Amino acid sequence: DVAVIEVAELTVKLVALVAPNFTAVAPVNSVPVMVTDVPPAGMEAAMHMLGYFGGFLGPLMIGWILDLSGGMSTRGWGLAFLHIAVVIFLGRLVFIRLGPRSLAGDRVATPARL
Repeated sequence: DVAVIEVAELTVKLVALVAPNFTAVAPVNSVPVMVTDVPPAGMEAAMHMLGYFGGFLGPLMIGWILDLSGGMSTRGWGLAFLHIAVVIFLGRLVFIRLGPRSLAGDRVATPARL
């Protein structure tokens, strides 16, 4: 058996004779409402990596402190939570020290006029 396909030079379908349905569409808002600057990727990526590192290292440090203080005791958990408080305080000091003083485009607070 041999399959034969006949190809016509001109094919007309009845659907092609119907006019297309055109709907007038106007843009809803041609002007953007708000434009923002994209922060530099380098600093943002560094901050994320610092957070990921802290999320990895924190539980290890708490486990290590619990092991050194004798296990699951009130003293051990107190030292573990004290460690968290000290790390948060030191991190805040580092961010204050390394934070930028002013950036181009920052708004300067002006006193209110009466």
